[in-house]
Amino acid sequence: MNSCLAELALLPDDALGEVIVVVDGPAMNAFPAWVRDKRVRVLVLGVHRGTPVALNVGLNSSEATYIARLDSDDVAEPARLSKAVEYLEAHENVVAVGTQGYLIDPDGAEIGCLDMPVGRANVKRSLLRRNSLIHSSVVFRREAMLRVDGYDEDCLRMQDYDLFLRLALVGDLDNLSGRLINYRVHGGMSSKATSPYRVYTRRVLASRYSLYRASGHGRFSGFAHNTLWWVAQVLRHHGLRRPRYLGRASN
Repeated sequence: MNSCLAELALLPDDALGEVIVVVDGPAMNAFPAWVRDKRVRVLVLGVHRGTPVALNVGLNSSEATYIARLDSDDVAEPARLSKAVEYLEAHENVVAVGTQGYLIDPDGAEIGCLDMPVGRANVKRSLLRRNSLIHSSVVFRREAMLRVDGYDEDCLRMQDYDLFLRLALVGDLDNLSGRLINYRVHGGMSSKATSPYRVYTRRVLASRYSLYRASGHGRFSGFAHNTLWWVAQVLRHHGLRRPRYLGRASN
């Protein structure tokens, strides 16, 4: 279901929560059996609108305190949500928390690890260099997401990195040390598909610059770091640099 994304919203008055499935485009003829669960709400967009629009539809359709997103091809560990919510309840200044991850192949076999920085200061510092949270592992405070206007709908790619950069302006972000998400790597993933010449790259550059300035860096420093980051995206786009999401291969 490449056109679908699911957001699990943990409702304060319902420990089981709800699942919001946003179908980005014409609905399929038959939904999987689990979609008929009473806790699942299916929202069908009449035409394909793109990932950030579908994400915002799910976000705005929920009244939950916490929002968790899961890509259709990734797999969450059972403790992912409970551990994230426990952390957020204990750290009111943290607006989003992710985890470490395993890399899995199309058949679900573990092929490596995906390591993210731990500690609020480390995550913020790392965000000024690269995306530092695994999107499918993150649990957000819905209020904070709404405060920054959710996902930028012009970011057809890198919408997660752009959101994290803007969230870092209104609160702290962190990663748990446990590996609670299985991130699927497959042949369809191509760094060339993310172009350094499109509008979403300009949006990310602007968000990066805003965080640089808010972190006390000067204009020249922000411009220089953005230039280096953009050059790295060009090299990655042309196959001259290995994507970081490939992580560490297992021995």
